[in-house]
Amino acid sequence: MTPSKQSLILLIIFIWVSVLSVLFGFINIEYSEIIAYALIFLGMTIYYPSYNKNYTAGIFWGSAIFLTGVISFVSSYFELVNISGMLISALLFVLSFSILLIFLADTDNKKLLYISILIGAFGVFTLIDSGNPALSSFLNAIVSLLGKFWIILLLTIVTIIILNIEKKKDQLF
Repeated sequence: MTPSKQSLILLIIFIWVSVLSVLFGFINIEYSEIIAYALIFLGMTIYYPSYNKNYTAGIFWGSAIFLTGVISFVSSYFELVNISGMLISALLFVLSFSILLIFLADTDNKKLLYISILIGAFGVFTLIDSGNPALSSFLNAIVSLLGKFWIILLLTIVTIIILNIEKKKDQLF
């Protein structure tokens, strides 16, 4: 079984188990949080093998899906006052970081670095221009969010272990 098929099966199992756990009252989370976790997991499973094979489209889409999941996760825990201003900024940051990760896979292409910096700077400008909360309240929110972020780290470690096991099996045969 290829790592992508195995990842898809694990993703489907995760979604089903999570939804059933919510329906039967074993866990108390919102469906939007399940979707956020699924996006994070899917993004990791696309990004990791793409980075190993230097497949730029997979790097871009994997990181974009992962970061979209992180943004969804964050937005499910905080009441956002100016959602449109933050949405545009978040989109620009996702685009900037995805391009930066492509650059890190191919450091000879300096244009990607410059484009990433330019888009990131524009994202910062739109965030400041939208009049969102101060840096101190943002940092306080991140600290409180880290208490729930441990599951994402666990999913990352499990995904990397499974993909490495599959890669070693493929190399043996």
